[in-house]
Amino acid sequence: VDDSLRVVQYVRRNPQRFDAKLPARPRELYGTRNANLLAVSSGQGSVLTVLRPDDQPGKIALPAGDAASTFWGDLVAIAADSAVVLVEPEHPDRKRSIPVDGHARAVIFSPSGHRFYVAQREGPVLVYNRFTREQMDEIDLPGAAASLRADPFGRWLMVHPQGSDSLWLVDLAKNKLVDRFHCDWAVDLPTVTNSQTLLLKQGDDVVA
Repeated sequence: VDDSLRVVQYVRRNPQRFDAKLPARPRELYGTRNANLLAVSSGQGSVLTVLRPDDQPGKIALPAGDAASTFWGDLVAIAADSAVVLVEPEHPDRKRSIPVDGHARAVIFSPSGHRFYVAQREGPVLVYNRFTREQMDEIDLPGAAASLRADPFGRWLMVHPQGSDSLWLVDLAKNKLVDRFHCDWAVDLPTVTNSQTLLLKQGDDVVA
């Protein structure tokens, strides 16, 4: 995405410009399985733009809040304080709302897209079945979570505590907090490698 909000995709290293441009600067970008691009932008209200390579973009109004997408881009979730709103980009009329009592502040899908996790302003992280939209479990934490990050393989959940440069590591096989680490948060770290090694950023160092 360039400064004029034009989008270029690269196919086999060849640039292909989308016919239409984004309506506003995006805060989140998600790819999809059908070459469309999903962009979440914030202004007076949040908007999900479905940008197609050779067609006019579709726009879906969203409630304010943290957003997440499945790996394939077939479902978007928004942590909208009193509820989690689920939107299918290809079927915008199929919005679903799941009430949340503890003020939903962050949401993330598992890599497979079968589950999603909701951090609350108060209380545990809630675990939901994506298909039934029913709560499956909850994960107790020492305090409030500011944001969530999943590892690429669906085994670990990394929790950024509110107001703290640290990590709470959750084992998703048991939905239990297993350890705490002091670390900085960046776009790419902390993360877990394919050899099940946790990588942390601590000052100028990367610690394994």
